[in-house]
Amino acid sequence: MQTKASSSPICSGCAPLSLGASAVATHRSWSFPRASDSPSSSPPAGPKRSCSPKKCAFPLCRNSARSRGFCYSHGGGRRCGVHGCNNGAVSRDLCKRHGGGRRCRVDGCKSSAESGGLCYSHGGGRRCSLSWCSARAKKGGLCVVHWTTSGRTAAADAALTDTSSEGSDVVETLLALAKEPLEGKTGAAVSMAGAWSVQGSSAQSAYAITSLLN
Repeated sequence: MQTKASSSPICSGCAPLSLGASAVATHRSWSFPRASDSPSSSPPAGPKRSCSPKKCAFPLCRNSARSRGFCYSHGGGRRCGVHGCNNGAVSRDLCKRHGGGRRCRVDGCKSSAESGGLCYSHGGGRRCSLSWCSARAKKGGLCVVHWTTSGRTAAADAALTDTSSEGSDVVETLLALAKEPLEGKTGAAVSMAGAWSVQGSSAQSAYAITSLLN
């Protein structure tokens, strides 16, 4: 026995749903954005931030600025916690002099460590560039003694160079006078030799030339 399909709706209390032509047309007119049409998710590029550190506000200082716009040498950064000390704090709110920073690795030594984990007394830090000197380097790769000595030597060499150049100028002048006629030149040569008589060997050469002119 065949059963006929019921033409009545499933819900007996509900009216059949009917979609008109206008509703279908409205549904078809809806458009959803495609993935290619969506804007990129990356944020707009803003102004680039400069990565260069600020410089110390002290005139002619090129160190990096810490707090308050100054470097450690000119009052920036944290200060030592010891009363009356204005040095920059390294660690534990203390400067190197009062216990901040690394300590020397030698047992019983409380000095601050330099290069190699040792203090200056135990071989740390830079040494004088002269091979036979083991003193601490202060300026120009030299210790205080050799830096002072080198400065005096350079000044003495400069003085000797100036003296020798002046003496050579006198000799060249007298040689030029010797090549010219002797009328009226002898007195000038003698007076010039007397003015430079304090020049040592150069003055002796000038005196010999004036003697020949006479």
